[in-house]
Amino acid sequence: MAKFLFVVSLALISVGIWLFLNAQTPGFPPQLDPNEWWGPLELRGKTDASIKPFEIRFGQEMIRDLKERLKNHREVMPPLEDVGFEYGFNSKQLDPWVKYWAEEYKFQEREKFFNKFPQFKTNIQGLDIHFIRVKPQVPAGVTTVPLLLMHGWPGSVREFYEAIPLLTKKADGYDFVFEVIVPSLPGYGFSDAAVRPGLGAGQMGVIFKNLMNRLGHKQYYVQGGDWGAGIGSSMATMFQNEVLGFHSNMLFVQNGWTSFKTMIGAFFPSLVVEPHLADRMYPLSRYFAYVLEEFGYFHLQATKPDTVGVALSDSPSGLLAYILEKFSTWTRFEHRSLKDGGLSYRFSKEQLIDNLMVYWSTNSITTSMRLYAETMSNKNRALGIDGYTTTVPTWALQAKNELFYQPPNILSSKFSNLLGVTVLDHGGHFLAFELPELFAKDVYKAVKAFKDSMMFRILLAVLVALVAVILVPLSYLYLKPAPPLPDIDLHEWWGSEILKDSVTEEIKPFKVQFSESMVKDLKERLRDRHPLAPPLEGVAFEYGFNSKQLETWLKYWAEEYPFRERENFFNKYPHFKTNIQGLDIHFIRVKPNVPAGTEVVPLLLLHGWPGSVREFYEAIPLLTAVSKDRNFAIELIVPSLPGYGFSSAAVRAGLGADKMAVVIRNLMQRLGFKKYYVQGGDWGSLIGKLMATFFPEEILGYHTNMPFPMSPWYTISTVLGSIFPSLVISADLQDRMYPLSKIYSNLLEETGYMHLQSTKPDTIGVALSDSPAGLAAYMLEKFSTWTRKQHRNLQDGGLTYRFTKDQLLDNVMVYFSTNSMTSAMRLYAESFNARYASLRLDEIPSPVPTISIQAKNELFYAPTWAITKKFPNLIRNTALGDGGHFLAFELPELFAKDVLKAIGEFRAWHKNNKTEL
Repeated sequence: MAKFLFVVSLALISVGIWLFLNAQTPGFPPQLDPNEWWGPLELRGKTDASIKPFEIRFGQEMIRDLKERLKNHREVMPPLEDVGFEYGFNSKQLDPWVKYWAEEYKFQEREKFFNKFPQFKTNIQGLDIHFIRVKPQVPAGVTTVPLLLMHGWPGSVREFYEAIPLLTKKADGYDFVFEVIVPSLPGYGFSDAAVRPGLGAGQMGVIFKNLMNRLGHKQYYVQGGDWGAGIGSSMATMFQNEVLGFHSNMLFVQNGWTSFKTMIGAFFPSLVVEPHLADRMYPLSRYFAYVLEEFGYFHLQATKPDTVGVALSDSPSGLLAYILEKFSTWTRFEHRSLKDGGLSYRFSKEQLIDNLMVYWSTNSITTSMRLYAETMSNKNRALGIDGYTTTVPTWALQAKNELFYQPPNILSSKFSNLLGVTVLDHGGHFLAFELPELFAKDVYKAVKAFKDSMMFRILLAVLVALVAVILVPLSYLYLKPAPPLPDIDLHEWWGSEILKDSVTEEIKPFKVQFSESMVKDLKERLRDRHPLAPPLEGVAFEYGFNSKQLETWLKYWAEEYPFRERENFFNKYPHFKTNIQGLDIHFIRVKPNVPAGTEVVPLLLLHGWPGSVREFYEAIPLLTAVSKDRNFAIELIVPSLPGYGFSSAAVRAGLGADKMAVVIRNLMQRLGFKKYYVQGGDWGSLIGKLMATFFPEEILGYHTNMPFPMSPWYTISTVLGSIFPSLVISADLQDRMYPLSKIYSNLLEETGYMHLQSTKPDTIGVALSDSPAGLAAYMLEKFSTWTRKQHRNLQDGGLTYRFTKDQLLDNVMVYFSTNSMTSAMRLYAESFNARYASLRLDEIPSPVPTISIQAKNELFYAPTWAITKKFPNLIRNTALGDGGHFLAFELPELFAKDVLKAIGEFRAWHKNNKTEL
């Protein structure tokens, strides 16, 4: 054992030394094209370089439309009982904000407030860039120095209005005062958006360097937070002879060496951070949990900005919830536990609505979110701008409640001339907005230090991967004994406590109905939707749902979708409801007509998100058909998951996939099925897997079209396989798992929604409930890229490759007609959390005979050996040469054929193993 520990320690030391010695990228940072054109090509060479005065205007038509939308916002899903902002914006708090915006916010007065500082526009590289420029009155003996102030998302130039007078007025003890230039980032508020892809943080740095040069400043100081910090960091790296000093209230360094050092600090904090600040970085488990909680928006906006942008552009109440929620938890994380989100802790309603007006009045939320996708693109990340050291004098201002903290010894690995760090015991992410006096005072202090410093500059860079000690945790995790099966409460109540003693076990017929009032409201919302941001030139579905294509879908939905005909279609199969554990559970039940001698066996079909029972309509007659080639026929039970469509939602927190498995199992018991087969994909796959884990004596066989091991040892094995693929998967299937860069890149691209729904479902739920256009974009985009990822490059997204418009809109109608999108998305938050993870349910083997089929275009592939770790009685694992995520919906014949075959194989397995069918 001593030898083993010595080898591990030596490996860690060696990796650390190697990372430290390779922490610098030789050479100079990339030189971006200073004249790259981001505007319409037909205007190239025709724009002038003049600087024109500009005034912010809130047009009467815009105000009228806004007020109508606010007053007509759709009823939102009520929050769960005893919940603050833990699930995102608490919908009970929405109405007071909406009412204030519509009835009390003084539009004309605030318009004048916005124009209190001189505003200008000038065309830089094809874009009309808006900026505020305030020149101070300079007394004798005082010099003026130029300061570029840059905001981030979801902020705007409005963040600096309280700080500007403080920065442009001489402060005691200083012989200089600032000329302040405050631009709107391209695509944000009053600045134009790019018309073609590629405008990331680095390219924005070029635009602002050109802006400062246009204003006559060859050298200047830079301050930035959020995206302003990223852009400022790029400018300090690329233009080291121009940037005199960089002050940031969100300074952050990310590279292999700093990550390694942070990980070491988890064991030895004193090696990394001062003891009194250790709680800002450790324990890492708490920090990573916080990042997961707060960064769902980042994931989604970095992959599908145009998709979520539809809903936020169409719904001012949705935009309000989406943006204001950040001013709650990013000011103090503890605000998430408050009923009102603590929004008035540091801000007035006017201040926050001012900031919203920047986005709404300019319809710029979509274009602003594109910055995430552009900066995180492979092309821009490959530039490696952040991998180079900058010698520009730098100062960090670190608020107590900022999203993350890094000590000076980490920050200095990039900012080699780090002159100072101000560590606050209060304050949050929007520091200039929240504490303008403190902010201005620190900027003065930093610039004085910059002016006094005479440090020379060196180049540095970082690119590392932590691979060395992978085998040790892998062996431990693989051999680690399975956890015990958790206690299962078969009667846990999810409905209203008031009704607990009054519900019955009655099974009642049910019909799907599209009411006249709902259809009328839907058509009006589609007709009166807000103008959509045009897509970038040459872009298909790479940024999410292409708004030009969306128009045709919305027109069809409003004018051609045959509501009554589709209502009748939905009711072609028998529907029922029954109350299980306080929830009215909807289900379809189809019994076959069988001749004598044919055994009827029950099959439970489970859907996922953003699907519904509609996914199975084409497969149902194929599955329930009687064939002379089989000695059995299938009776189908197809429930709507709790909170989805026609099934009611839990009124309190906690209904995760494990608890849902109990609800569905109790439904089968209620219907008289003591033993049955289960099929599931997406969430249906996980719920089916959990039913097989909790109730192995009841499940006769489990068939899934989305098997996925969810355990640490599998993740590490997959990473190891990137070095030796043949250890993990056969050569003919390696392209389904490797190279990891391609697989993970696609997962990052496609799972931003998951991150957001796992952390803030109620926030995005406001917009999706209020905007049918947003709901359609958000849902239909999944039927594009999840059917074939190549569809993202097609102008129409390939949506009609396997589906009709009626089919896809049927599925959207399940969510819209029931207003169930928010409650459906909560399943992510209830299942991807510490409580669920601590159960380690994927590590508990299930003896249930199992069969999996994996479509060619599924989001991921699981090899046979990995599935058998959970299901030792895996009968087969079929890799299909076709199909995508929604297999039953897309290829019902193939799906039904494999399910029928599987049930025959399960029956044979039970016979051979002499088990009781």
